[in-house]
Amino acid sequence: MKLPPRLERLRRRHVPDAPLGVPAHQTLLYPFVPADVLDATVRARLATIFTTTPAFDFELAKIARWPDTLYVRPAPAAPFASLATRLAEAWPEYPLYGRGVGFAAHVTIAEPADALSDAELAEACTELPARRRAAVATVIAEGRDGHWRTRWRFRLSGG
Repeated sequence: MKLPPRLERLRRRHVPDAPLGVPAHQTLLYPFVPADVLDATVRARLATIFTTTPAFDFELAKIARWPDTLYVRPAPAAPFASLATRLAEAWPEYPLYGRGVGFAAHVTIAEPADALSDAELAEACTELPARRRAAVATVIAEGRDGHWRTRWRFRLSGG
């Protein structure tokens, strides 16, 4: 997911795993299958889910806090929630965030939430709302070196 430039600069400075290769993203299911188990069977199951999901438009609407995370809320959230539900049903052994908590559509831009000054936040907010299209789903995995890399990309139908 591509964030507006100011928000991306803030995210890179204030999200701890950004320097390790984690891009701006909407998490659909984490934790997920360990990197050394991402095989052809997993790929085929993911392809079935993603290639039967229509691409959709959304808007990076506004910035919010939860509880100590500053994030951008995509709207509508329903298409993301639907994908998260389908993935959770396909892999029940991996509950969301390891706790099975409810899904909340968000793109993290700072942890902790108070990492940004009021001036930085106000400047970043001038880039919102930002229209986007979800046309590709990306699977990233952590390598042995602690850095995250793209493993697979799947085009959503019509994407």
